Amino acid sequence: MKIKLFKTAKSLVKNMPIMLGIILLLGIVKEFITFDKVATLFTSNTLIDTGIGSLVGSVFAGNSMNSYIIARELQTAGISLYAITAFLISWVTVGLFQAPIEAKIFGTSFAVRRNVLSAVLAMVVSLITVTLWGLI
Repeated sequence: MKIKLFKTAKSLVKNMPIMLGIILLLGIVKEFITFDKVATLFTSNTLIDTGIGSLVGSVFAGNSMNSYIIARELQTAGISLYAITAFLISWVTVGLFQAPIEAKIFGTSFAVRRNVLSAVLAMVVSLITVTLWGLI
């Protein structure tokens, strides 16, 4: 047990510079890109907006605690529910900025496959969820 704990701590310390760099980069990007700028990317086309929502959410990685506030801001900006749903799902499940550390720890193949699959599934789940919601 002590050996596993030591190896985990050693791995964490070894990867700390990369993790700090990712956190700083995310902070810089989020500071310069506002909701109003993001809103201009959407076209009012369901499929295109869902894809854009998934792509933008992949870049803006975050936690689910903030999703309610972000969803409301995006909805106020006039963005479709399809795009908002895809954005939030990919925002929580995909992380392009975290991909380097994920690739280093789990391997490049795994990181690429997981992120691509998560982005595609975010679009599929968004389309199904919002469509079903509209039928209720």
